[in-house]
Amino acid sequence: MARLLNRDGTMILDDPWVDIPVVTPDAELPEQGYILSLENTVSIRELAHELLDRARGIALHFPAFTDGRAYSQARELRQRGYAGEIRALGDVLADQLLAMRRCGFSSFALVDAHTLRTAQAALRAFVHAAQPAVDNRGLQTRRLGEPTASDTALLL
Repeated sequence: MARLLNRDGTMILDDPWVDIPVVTPDAELPEQGYILSLENTVSIRELAHELLDRARGIALHFPAFTDGRAYSQARELRQRGYAGEIRALGDVLADQLLAMRRCGFSSFALVDAHTLRTAQAALRAFVHAAQPAVDNRGLQTRRLGEPTASDTALLL
C-alpha cells in the first residue's frame, strides 16, 4: 500500500481520491468529476481542455525512476493552467521529490514505506531554488525585494 505525501511533506491520511472514478483519456467520461490517469506516453498538448477542466485530479505514472516523461507532463499541465492535484505514481523515489514538486506535482505515492522519513526530509530540506520553475520559486525572485502575487503563488 502506498503512503501519500503532500508537496510540503505532510502525510495524506484520508485520500480524497478514494471514491472518485479513475478514467483514461479514451474512456467514456462520467457525468461527475473523475481522476484522469495518464500514462507517460500521452501528449498533454493533444488533450481536450474539457477533459482537464472536469478532472478532479490527474495521476501521472513513473514506470521506472529513469523515465522522466511524467516530469514534462506535469510542467505542461501547469503551463496550460491546470490547478488541481497532480499525483506522482509508480517508481517514485525520495531523492526526486523536489524536482517533481518544482515541475508541478502536488502529491506523491510512495510504495516503499521505509522511505517515508527520507521523503519528508527531502521535501522540507530546501526553501530556495537556483532557478525559477512552474512553482514560481527561484533565487531570482527572492533577490528582487518584495514578492509579487505571481512570486508567492503556490500550486495546490
